[in-house]
Amino acid sequence: MNFKKVLSVGFSVFVTILLSVGVVSAIGSLQPTGSVGDDTAYTTNDVYDKLSDFTDTASATSSPFTTPGSVSASFRTMTEIYNLLLDEDSDLVAANIADGTTIFGVDGSLSAGGGFSPSLNNVSIITWSDNDPGGVGDLNFDTASTTCNRLENDGSTVNASAQNIYRLPTIFELIHGRFVTDPNGWDEAYYWSSTEAIDYGIDDGFLQFHMDSDALNETATSTVNVIRCVEI
Repeated sequence: MNFKKVLSVGFSVFVTILLSVGVVSAIGSLQPTGSVGDDTAYTTNDVYDKLSDFTDTASATSSPFTTPGSVSASFRTMTEIYNLLLDEDSDLVAANIADGTTIFGVDGSLSAGGGFSPSLNNVSIITWSDNDPGGVGDLNFDTASTTCNRLENDGSTVNASAQNIYRLPTIFELIHGRFVTDPNGWDEAYYWSSTEAIDYGIDDGFLQFHMDSDALNETATSTVNVIRCVEI
């Protein structure tokens, strides 16, 4: 064997080792200093469910970071998620989104008469009764409606018979009262409206509005809520 060739190869290996040691010395140990964490992430199933029916996933799917022997889980594909968005796309228009709200780049224009984001300027001047007139407390829907109808002119006294002076407010009138007419004249509670939920394709029952959280939803007539009535 050519001695010069062996010497040349040996020198090259020696230089390579020296360079490797120098790099390791410069950057520190190549051994991880901590344990490998969980592989935590939302799955495509989580995303699909959220888009299709607004199902909330309490936390991301988590599993120890190990290589499985086999994969048995079945997940939604990106094609399925994309097609779901296409199916919903026809409803994602400005007329279906509240004015001042943007969803997926679509600016909403929904206002009074078309859904749950009323233009407060479209509600006529309202004369309110006292809050919780007569101190009747929380009432179911039927009793609430009857109580409003029995209020006398002072908006506080509940008569034993119908007076036909006051009624339950519509959902738009409630919201108008919350933000315009009398922002501070309410309990931090749900109030009855006379608006039927079925009119908006939600469900049976009537709409209620919370005067602190501003939550708006439907509820059964057996639910008990606070009342404040409007003059007819």
